[in-house]
Amino acid sequence: MVGGSSCNRESGGSERAGLGGPRAPLPPAADFARYTGIGSLGLFPVILIALLVNGFGEETGWRGFAAHHLLRRRGPMAASLLVAVIWGIWHLPMFWVVESFRSFGPAVIVGWAIGLTAGSVVLTYLYRGPATASSWWPHGTPPST
Repeated sequence: MVGGSSCNRESGGSERAGLGGPRAPLPPAADFARYTGIGSLGLFPVILIALLVNGFGEETGWRGFAAHHLLRRRGPMAASLLVAVIWGIWHLPMFWVVESFRSFGPAVIVGWAIGLTAGSVVLTYLYRGPATASSWWPHGTPPST
């Protein structure tokens, strides 16, 4: 085993092995050229769409527009939580379109919502910059340790 991966010759496929033991086989290379809900486009168009929609598009909208405007009228925590609600509603259609989302059970949906909310808080914090950290605390100063 080199670099945390090995070839599973018994099953006839390649499997990756990590700290927890063997994992599922890697998807075929052609799967990397498909985008959920759109189909097969080719690797470069899929990378471009993923960057524009998931990377630049979402974060520009959530932090650069929504959080920016909410922070003018609300505190950072309230703005973060409102963005999380909007962000969650934005992703609701994924539960009908994306197969992996459709397979979520109730506990996974709760975990997804908690992760989305935590992500909103962290990303709003980063958007505002660490110098503003004291404004997140109710009385302006975090407790001393």
